[in-house]
Amino acid sequence: MTIHKKSMSVLFFAVILNYVAQIPYYFHQYYFPHHIAPNWSGVALLVLTLIWFLVGYFRFVDGKRYGWSLLLSFLSAQVLFYGHSLVLSFFGGGTIAQLRTHSPFLLVIFLIGDLNFLVAMYYLVWMLYKRQR
Repeated sequence: MTIHKKSMSVLFFAVILNYVAQIPYYFHQYYFPHHIAPNWSGVALLVLTLIWFLVGYFRFVDGKRYGWSLLLSFLSAQVLFYGHSLVLSFFGGGTIAQLRTHSPFLLVIFLIGDLNFLVAMYYLVWMLYKRQR
């Protein structure tokens, strides 16, 4: 399968934007109002999943061994995580509440997460489709 790095750049920037957005989100929601220090296990999980993505992404676009599997597994985890969150919050009214938030800052963060979910789902389906051809 021939991979065009340019066509994969949307995925790269969407995922990186989502990771970067976690930092101001944490400060806004937890540190500034409550002065709660970051949970080290949460930070470790965030760093490990970022490494998982970066290794899978760069191995995939360079056509190296295990790139497809690593990236596909990362995208599957993202789609399941965000999909699960969206479905549960939809039935609990959280999805609508997110869009009606009083904070434009939080609205942008929530939309970045939703964009990340949609982009991950698109590339997951695209990778599976291309693999079959």
